[in-house]
Amino acid sequence: MRHFLVSIVCLLSICDLFAQAEPLLLNKETIAGIDLERRKPSWAPPDRELYSTRIFSGEDIGVNVTASSPGTQPWDDLPVDEFVIVLSGKSILTEAGTSKKFLKGDFFMVPRGFTGSWTTVGGPNYFLEIAVFSKRRAEAATSQTSVHHIPTEKLSGIGSSLNEETMIQGAELTANINRFSNPTKVIDDLVKDQFVYVLNGMVTISSATGKETKFYTHDAYVLPKGFSGTLQFEGIGSYQELVVTSVLNDD
Repeated sequence: MRHFLVSIVCLLSICDLFAQAEPLLLNKETIAGIDLERRKPSWAPPDRELYSTRIFSGEDIGVNVTASSPGTQPWDDLPVDEFVIVLSGKSILTEAGTSKKFLKGDFFMVPRGFTGSWTTVGGPNYFLEIAVFSKRRAEAATSQTSVHHIPTEKLSGIGSSLNEETMIQGAELTANINRFSNPTKVIDDLVKDQFVYVLNGMVTISSATGKETKFYTHDAYVLPKGFSGTLQFEGIGSYQELVVTSVLNDD
């Protein structure tokens, strides 16, 4: 009986591993700000409204959708890299007397070590974002602690012919733009969680379990660590995607 129970536990563990290794589309309703949970983090004023849902929590990265009422939060040595996609409203980050503004559709990263203020303005009532952060902590921030922005031209593919281009390199996260002219890519046991935003085209993902999933322009999804399967790309000229992942490895 004991051997039978051990076998059942092992089988369930294997099934759970495969279940976790499937591509995960970020829920459309959550991205729209529907049914987010009220949060009261210790760093925020008690009267500020904050709502957030953790969409993905892996070994390497976490992904949140967060809505906030208008407000300004001061930061002194921000403890994590945070990659942000603005879904609604405006974000203003001020450091050393210089402000940078980000609107709906902008992609930027606030690096670990950032010191300044972070203001969010609702559109019309709440600021809404997708935030990607590393689950692993770097020993220290990089020497470059300014806010990084990915230019619109890069997101559109203008002026670049590289298959892979690093747009932002932080202490904990990296953001790359990948362009595939080859229609097929095979992945065997993905070494790190990946957040993926489809910039142009369509990708059909066939996992090792036999499941097939399609993602299209403006879809956001996660490929979890351990994923194995085949990706088939289609698009005008080339398929393009933004990939955010941790730069840190297992100890």
